Amino acid sequence: SYPTGMNGPTQLTACEANHSTYQVAYADSEDYVSTLWNNQLVDISQSFTLDFEIQFSNDNEGADGIVFTMGDPAGGNFVGGDGGNLGINNYNHSISVEFDVFGNQTGGYYNDLGFRNDSPDHAALFFNGDFSNAAPGSPIATGELEDGAVHHVTIDWNPCLPKGQRLQVTLDHNLLIDHTEDMIGNYLNGMTNVRWGFTAATGDNTSNIIVCTPNALDTSACSPCDTIINSPDFLVRMNCNKGAFSDLSTATG
Repeated sequence: SYPTGMNGPTQLTACEANHSTYQVAYADSEDYVSTLWNNQLVDISQSFTLDFEIQFSNDNEGADGIVFTMGDPAGGNFVGGDGGNLGINNYNHSISVEFDVFGNQTGGYYNDLGFRNDSPDHAALFFNGDFSNAAPGSPIATGELEDGAVHHVTIDWNPCLPKGQRLQVTLDHNLLIDHTEDMIGNYLNGMTNVRWGFTAATGDNTSNIIVCTPNALDTSACSPCDTIINSPDFLVRMNCNKGAFSDLSTATG
């Protein structure tokens, strides 16, 4: 569960029945930073799917955004900078997905490159609280987020691959990010029990930002029955049949 008394709750009209609602930024508060870290660590050596909803003010000049992060528990209740820092800058040993609604003109915000004019709303996958250390393809335009509507986000984490972990992000049922890498080894220093939660921030421009999220992540252990191994010549599927593998390979070419 999350700490009690964290900026809410505030009603979100399309919140899932089993989710809790938190307002993490306010339209009347400039240079504001908010954190919402879950009290329970999650074991990311197991797979999970996280569904949550986000809502911004209906204001195309609003700022700044919200970030989902998994990271080093030694960071405690980490709090980063306001504005374009989104409350997460310099969080070492972390994996983050941002939803950013403001195209900063200055400050070297790599996450805002290409999103400074007519359509600044974007998402990105980045690491270690460093916006310049982003996955290929990030940042990516999301379409309008500052419309007062509830937007549905799904994060799928699959650590069961032979060469790393796969992280997929969908927004309103459209795939935005699909990245596979040894993120546990490259960015988390091998840690698999990590803190998870959200940060948000405003700057000179502001927005109401609301997140509706479950209080816990349901994880599933990797099974050999789920393993898919890709090679240049074969797609190898491990199918379980009464405890034994069968039909192990199918030629692809």
